[in-house]
Amino acid sequence: MVIIVVVTSEVVEVEDIIGGVEARRIILKKLLDGPKSGVELRHALATAFNRSVTEISDAMLYFNLQALESAGLIRRSRGRNNWKAKFAEIVPEKIQLVRKYFGITVPIVCMGGLDDPEHMRGMRRVFKSDTNLTPVKYIFIISNNFKRKIAGIPEDTVFEEVEENVLEEDFEEVYRKIRSIVEKEITTHEVVLDLTCGSRVCVLSLFKIAWEFGLRCFYVQNLGENERRIIWIKD
Repeated sequence: MVIIVVVTSEVVEVEDIIGGVEARRIILKKLLDGPKSGVELRHALATAFNRSVTEISDAMLYFNLQALESAGLIRRSRGRNNWKAKFAEIVPEKIQLVRKYFGITVPIVCMGGLDDPEHMRGMRRVFKSDTNLTPVKYIFIISNNFKRKIAGIPEDTVFEEVEENVLEEDFEEVYRKIRSIVEKEITTHEVVLDLTCGSRVCVLSLFKIAWEFGLRCFYVQNLGENERRIIWIKD
């Protein structure tokens, strides 16, 4: 994994929080691999600074974790199997922001609503012709009676079914459903959101999540004669 620090207007928030403190940068980089215990972070700091583990004080570790947590970049909680151990992790809404700061790219998952089977088939064509993105997986939010209208489902496509009346009317429930999927996927993938299809409730939920998690989102413009192009709403 190649790390290139690029400070732009999008990631200046992270740079301000780090404040030039190398220990915080090391901790954040380590947490991009997933939740870590205090012991694991202590070892990461010792390795980075070429010191022994005993030279990394409790105060040093606590102070820098506290600064990152107070700024809203990380959260800490007790372990499920070991209540005595405390684990730190990047909050899901900030994972993509931290990746941008370090210049890290990960495989892409494309997620959106679906109420037109042709859109599912056309997504691959428009990605190949209009972007340099190649999603490894497509996730579509569909009503529970829509799947039977779809034939020939590709292996890289996943459907998340929601009761039709909920999908049309219950913003909070649809938002919670989509958010839970994004929180799971974003730990290992960049999630790109497609706002082209789906119910109004679904599209609004996706749009809200795009802003909360700092995710790219787009819609596909139909130009006629089977020609389409991607319009980025948030890139």
